[in-house]
Amino acid sequence: MKKILLITILLAACFQTNAITFKENLLFTSSMDGQHAIPAVSTSAKGNGSFMLNKTRDSISVNISFAMLSGAPVNVSIYQGAEGTNGTLFLDLTPFIVGNKIVTTISGTNVTANLAKYFSDDLYVLVKTADNPGGEIRGQIKLETDLHFVSDLNRMETIPMIMEGSAYGLGSFGLSMDNSKLNFKIICQELTGAITSAKLYAGTTGMVGIEVADISSFINGNVITGSIIPTVSMLSSLLIGEIYLNITTAQNPSGELRAQLVNHKGLTFDGSLDGSQMVPPVSTPGQGVCVIYFSPDLTTMYYDIVVDGVSSSIDYSHLHIGDFGQPYNSSSVQVNFTANINGHRIKGSANNISAVNKARLLRNNLTLLIHTADHPQGEIRSQVVRYAREGFSINLEGQQVVPLVASAAYGSGIVSISRDEENARYDWLVGNLSSPATDSHFKNSVSGQNGPVIYDMGPAMTVEGNNVSASGFWKNADATPFLALNSAQFSANSVYLDVHTGAFPDGEIRGQVLSNYVNYTLGTSSELLDVDFLAYPNPGAGTITLSIPGLKNPKTRIEILDLSGRCAFSDEYSIIGSDLNLDLSALSKGNYILKVSNDNHSTTKKITLN
Repeated sequence: MKKILLITILLAACFQTNAITFKENLLFTSSMDGQHAIPAVSTSAKGNGSFMLNKTRDSISVNISFAMLSGAPVNVSIYQGAEGTNGTLFLDLTPFIVGNKIVTTISGTNVTANLAKYFSDDLYVLVKTADNPGGEIRGQIKLETDLHFVSDLNRMETIPMIMEGSAYGLGSFGLSMDNSKLNFKIICQELTGAITSAKLYAGTTGMVGIEVADISSFINGNVITGSIIPTVSMLSSLLIGEIYLNITTAQNPSGELRAQLVNHKGLTFDGSLDGSQMVPPVSTPGQGVCVIYFSPDLTTMYYDIVVDGVSSSIDYSHLHIGDFGQPYNSSSVQVNFTANINGHRIKGSANNISAVNKARLLRNNLTLLIHTADHPQGEIRSQVVRYAREGFSINLEGQQVVPLVASAAYGSGIVSISRDEENARYDWLVGNLSSPATDSHFKNSVSGQNGPVIYDMGPAMTVEGNNVSASGFWKNADATPFLALNSAQFSANSVYLDVHTGAFPDGEIRGQVLSNYVNYTLGTSSELLDVDFLAYPNPGAGTITLSIPGLKNPKTRIEILDLSGRCAFSDEYSIIGSDLNLDLSALSKGNYILKVSNDNHSTTKKITLN
């Protein structure tokens, strides 16, 4: 169950009030349309893709759907290239096309040797048709994450440049994925005097920019913590790296510290340190801000910590094992930052972060402590929290409806939840319904059971003939607010999406919203029967004949699994010297995995029902 605990942060209530315990899987998504093709294509066609990276970071489950294409997809491939540029072929997914859908798994060196491409937004999906051989729809593959910007404040970027003094500072800025809020915590040290103003400007390094936000009202000594609503123009500049922070003092009214807000793509983390997070709490005015991010290939971890107001010198700094609000394990030092302490700043990099500790970071299971001479067990503390959102994928089909619906409709979708549980993003696409969609919902129940509506997405739907899509955010501020309870329901895999039509007012298609990694390559098993088997005709309709020559153990279990691994049919048989005819007429058309098991051994074959 998801752990939700309130963190009381001095002067930082809006920076990080609570956070969830994440799973280790990471979700990448791709939303495809004609406007992103090069050249752009005027088409109503759409595509939705989820790419779930497993916890060992060596396999990615892929679930993609297309709708309203000008014709059948003739090629679907992943290319390497930045958004807005034509790239080079990375991986051909064409062999896995079934109608207007692809479900498969990418594994091996296509993942392990290319993590940097995934985390750098350097891959895209391109769908080609006969009418558009250069590509009809396209979408970049991106990590599902809120954005993190870091401002490494220094004297060298001020205009005019400050040549004397030793002032420095660090700012951590978090932009919500819906662009509704920019949270920040900034700490400055060794200034010539009190901070007189703190402002954000639109401009690049070396130029005097235009003021876009005054955050001076949030100044509290050397610490600036708060939240603002960014304007549209500010957002456009921020997303291209053209916003900077300028800090002024009485002695340097034009600016004593300045730096651009830099977005580090990929895995990024931060933390807001204070004494209240110690267990038991420590009474101290000390505060700190921590920034951690990884290189795109995940081999190098960079860290920067700036502290203000601690009672005495910083003696040690470590990452310990520890959950929110729980005592940390003092003997469980996982990463030692002590060698890079320099006054009130701790800055460096590490290349020896173990896979176990990367996993702990992804789960928010590491806590940062600052140990001082007066508080050797720790004076201030913060959980290190990732910006990558908790991700979920959705595979929609009629056979998940309860009772089962024989429908040719198909679909894919995603959900992601922010670390502060303020919103859930959804993006899904359904094609080939029997008639236009009339409504859609998130409902609360596990697979195979019906549950109550918890969120109505009908107003967000775009209906185009017998196809429908929806994208948006379910927010805390909505009329039906997104609550911590709903976050916990998603995390427990007890939410499903259903879509209703006139012919099926109780739902024509449904998909469980799943956070777990789904291995779509079920066609090979490491535990094989002593003999092979035949399944024919394949493709078939209604009845499949199973032949297992030379079977040693006649007691055999037959299972039919859909491509998400859910069981659609299961029974036990005694097969002795004859073929077995399986009546599968109750199953919907599509691709399945036929699994034959006995004595803890099994083998599988892919079958198609048409």
